[in-house]
Amino acid sequence: MRRIIAFSILLLTSCFVKAQHVDVPASFKYLKYIEVDDGMGSCGWDHNPMVFYNENITTLIQKTIQKGHPLYFIESEYFDIIDVARTKIDYKKEEYFRIVYDGGPSCDPMYSIYKEAGDSLIRMGTIECLDLFVPGNGYLYTRGHANTTYDKRKKYKLLKDKLEEVKQPYYHVGIRSEIIESIVLYTDKTLEEELAKLPKGAKIEVLLNEDEMFLVKTSFGLVGWWKPESLYPKSPMPGLYFRGD
Repeated sequence: MRRIIAFSILLLTSCFVKAQHVDVPASFKYLKYIEVDDGMGSCGWDHNPMVFYNENITTLIQKTIQKGHPLYFIESEYFDIIDVARTKIDYKKEEYFRIVYDGGPSCDPMYSIYKEAGDSLIRMGTIECLDLFVPGNGYLYTRGHANTTYDKRKKYKLLKDKLEEVKQPYYHVGIRSEIIESIVLYTDKTLEEELAKLPKGAKIEVLLNEDEMFLVKTSFGLVGWWKPESLYPKSPMPGLYFRGD
């Protein structure tokens, strides 16, 4: 009996700790969050898709879209579409939007944003990501590995009723790893002049990304450009992934 009680306490404790372990960026500490349960728990993500929202301008819905709903489409009979929430993107405007999530047929998390126009819903665009942040300041923020080689973080704005990414000079990568095969770093993106040839087992840090190029720092502190020949079936740099399924 004592063993059963002890096991139950341990199980409850571990579940509680897992539920509490949510990485909320310091700039969005004031936001509430909700997990989106689309029934695809076998996708291998470290957590369910999540929406971070401003509770003062958001109404949670969390309902599966059924056949007959205007947002239902025939392919969705193989996966759930979730009407997550009704919210404002800009708290100063009297415009409300619906956040609709689906993971597609092959675990590709994405959020579609619809603008309410009377009884109609007008699609503003779709963003592929695991976590969506909607603070109400006029922008949307995203993170999470979704058809990308790493956890790419982006910012979006609405421009003429279309979602548009706010361009960054580079994307931050921030992966520290130990390479599993030799790679070559170059002095610039032309890949003509070699900077360093790193052996298998070398420790590196991936700093930035632009298109197919990565800026990599060696353990000594040299910084050079690297372009992977392929990340499939196995990446030479653990932490970077093949972009597809």
